[in-house]
Amino acid sequence: MTGTMLTLTIATPEAVAAEAAGLVQVRAEDPAGSFAIRPGHADFLTALVPAVVIWRDGAGVERFCAVRGGVLTVTGGRRVAIATREAVPGDDLDVLEHAVLTRF
Repeated sequence: MTGTMLTLTIATPEAVAAEAAGLVQVRAEDPAGSFAIRPGHADFLTALVPAVVIWRDGAGVERFCAVRGGVLTVTGGRRVAIATREAVPGDDLDVLEHAVLTRF
């Protein structure tokens, strides 16, 4: 089943901040607003604004990572990659949203 699910990599120049597989959705934000990527999405490239990226696995568990803008690509309908200057992963959405507003 993981072949029909998404994989996600969020990388900074220094390190990989987050990696995940078996995902059903990745949410991010570009200048036009918030959007979702699901398995089978067309190849896609967009510039991100400072925001919190949210991804959900097949069990419904959500994870979060604040990014300081960056570039998001979707390839092959299942590979999502984000390159960003700074990324802060975390388990608490409210804390990360506050970090985005104050730090980024």
